[in-house]
Amino acid sequence: MFNGQEGYGIFEGSGVEEHYKVKQHPHTTEGANFEVTCDNCGRANVVTLEWQQIADAAGAPQTQRLPVDRVTGLAWQFHGGRMWPQVGCVQCRHLIGPSLTPDEAGRLLREAQLAGLVQTQRR
Repeated sequence: MFNGQEGYGIFEGSGVEEHYKVKQHPHTTEGANFEVTCDNCGRANVVTLEWQQIADAAGAPQTQRLPVDRVTGLAWQFHGGRMWPQVGCVQCRHLIGPSLTPDEAGRLLREAQLAGLVQTQRR
């Protein structure tokens, strides 16, 4: 599943398309928030990736397991080093999930911990 390929996601983009379709919104204790423009109909959608999903995405290369969407029960998709949830546009249902690399997910999680949005678990 994870073959060591380096990929790019919403912050490091694989090209201009990754940058114009996704805008970061202020994050909350619920998760990281993004505005994603649908490729199919052009509608802007706000997508929240829960912190547990992001933690799972950050650890995916080591665990060999992709995050699962809590609402749909579907595993995230993986291709070219990027992962994304199977989230549909609210207008046309075309898949729009924002993509992340494991490194980006780890960075988002660390930023959330520093901002006090996510509690660090001690073992």
